[in-house]
Amino acid sequence: MLVMDTKQRQVLRPPTLPQMGSPAATAPTSHIDVDVVVPVYNEQVSLPACIAKLHAHVNRDDFPFTARITIVDNASTDDTLKVARDLAACYDGIVVQHLGEKGRGRALRQAWLTSTASVVAYMDVDLSTDLAALLPLVAP
Repeated sequence: MLVMDTKQRQVLRPPTLPQMGSPAATAPTSHIDVDVVVPVYNEQVSLPACIAKLHAHVNRDDFPFTARITIVDNASTDDTLKVARDLAACYDGIVVQHLGEKGRGRALRQAWLTSTASVVAYMDVDLSTDLAALLPLVAP
């Protein structure tokens, strides 16, 4: 998982102790503190469970930041884009972007450069990074 400060465009390192912010409800049109980008390619089967778990995590009472999940489809050839759009319709705080070309780096660049969040982060669709590591990483 990587995190970047969008104002200074630099990668942030996690602190030894997290600094907590004020709790606030996630709303797609309000200010977003953290934008978690999930690039996907042909993940129609695994995407729903991943996003449900990630969404539940960033909307817990003890996650003190407003959060958005941005799913970036990298030219999938299956129904990943449709599944992503269905998830965005079902859950608050999820947006979908589509790229016509493959590439995780291309997806991250597009999402991070267009994000209005204070901090952007990256998460693999398989949630290979323990979600418990997200708060200490984005807290600074």
